[in-house]
Amino acid sequence: MGTIEKIAVRNLKEHKAKTLIIGILIAVGIMVMILSNSILDSAEKGSKEVFIENYTAHLLVSKKMEKGKMSAFGYEAGMANMMMGGSENPTIPEYAKVYDYLSSIPEAKAVNSQTAGLNSLIKFDETMDNVAFTNLWGIDPESYTNMFPDNIVMMEGEFLKTGESGVILNYRLIEDIQEEIGKELKVGDIVTFQSLSGGMKLYEVPLRGIFKYRNGNGSVFNMSIIDVESYRVLARMIVGTTDDIKVADEEQELLEGDFDFDTMFSDEIDVASTDDNFDFDSVLGDLSVREAQTKPSTGTWSFTLIMLNKISDMEKVKTDIETWALENDIPLEVQTWEDSAGSTGETVKQLKFIINIFIIIVAIVTVIIIMNTLVVSIMERTSEIGTMRAVGAQKGFVRRLFIAETFTISMVFGTIGIVIALIVLFIFNKIGISFGGNALLEALFAGEVLYPVTSIKTIISGYLISVLIGLVSSFYPVSIALKIDPIKAIQS
Repeated sequence: MGTIEKIAVRNLKEHKAKTLIIGILIAVGIMVMILSNSILDSAEKGSKEVFIENYTAHLLVSKKMEKGKMSAFGYEAGMANMMMGGSENPTIPEYAKVYDYLSSIPEAKAVNSQTAGLNSLIKFDETMDNVAFTNLWGIDPESYTNMFPDNIVMMEGEFLKTGESGVILNYRLIEDIQEEIGKELKVGDIVTFQSLSGGMKLYEVPLRGIFKYRNGNGSVFNMSIIDVESYRVLARMIVGTTDDIKVADEEQELLEGDFDFDTMFSDEIDVASTDDNFDFDSVLGDLSVREAQTKPSTGTWSFTLIMLNKISDMEKVKTDIETWALENDIPLEVQTWEDSAGSTGETVKQLKFIINIFIIIVAIVTVIIIMNTLVVSIMERTSEIGTMRAVGAQKGFVRRLFIAETFTISMVFGTIGIVIALIVLFIFNKIGISFGGNALLEALFAGEVLYPVTSIKTIISGYLISVLIGLVSSFYPVSIALKIDPIKAIQS
């Protein structure tokens, strides 16, 4: 330890009260920052894992639209667009071609198409008094469970099976229906849905099960899961195809000319052949294209989700898909999980931004308080400073002395603050931080209970911040100390 450091430690011992006050301020400030950053880091990591592994996957591919956007929770359009007749159920163009390409991506672990965004009422009678509101996801059970194998916990009944009609409802919705409407829904009951779009269509499906999301939060408690064919009926999405159908020139001439279609039909029927081995296929031609065009699944998916083997490949795969879509003249939009989380993700980002602003304000206030305390301390030590200057101490020596004192306080009490923060985090990690059913907090922290953890990066940044706070706080007081005239300081 050098001479300046020894003097700095001696001075701190001589002024124990002021040292303790400044130290406590630094310790509390660092403790608050470590706790806040650890909780935010845990929330960000948790929301990232929850959304990717349960709802959004890594990438979402949908039709590119001029207004609004598709999220994993449905089409989010502006009110102006809705009033001007904007589609509420935009679907992927040239779906079969797009799906084949997405399935061939080597970085993709799973591909799953869904429909989403249909607002629907559950009706119990002819009136509008006894209704419950829910949003619907239309899924293919096999693709869905292949991508999200662990996000659903069945409390009653069974998950949907491929090819069967039915719906599974969130247990929170079941509880709300029983509490607010006084109706009880059991597995096996017929549920009547009324779509709030597409002509207020009514449709009945059996209740196959009651479930909860393993990692759910307030943003998904109102999401129910229905088989995709029932969804399409409710949303009026049953279409033959959205692909362009090419018509040969000679066929167009038949449609555009003065061909007399009546000559094709008459009251007389001539049997060309009675041969049992007559090949009707040779007359009808190849029906495979016609059958493919009339499949109800063609082009009637809202979006396709892609789960990657490594999250580090996300930007590369996104760029590859966009390039392929441009080359094939298909209007596609590719979003990462943060964007496809929709309004829920935006709310989380905004809340995290507000909390970060709060942390910055706390840091600034801490610096100001420490700075004021140091100024008072230096003003009370003017005689000591004058004496040092009178016996030959240069300004550089005085500057280094005060910086050494502040640095020592910052390091010692910064360490204490970090240790206290780690103890508190350890306790919180064991017991968890419950949000008491607050939907907003559950959406922010991606779950009903948060188990915060810290990281080496957070601890190192805590040390650096504590030193920075100390140094920044000492700049102004040191400048005051250097302006003190030695003679006047001794006389004071």
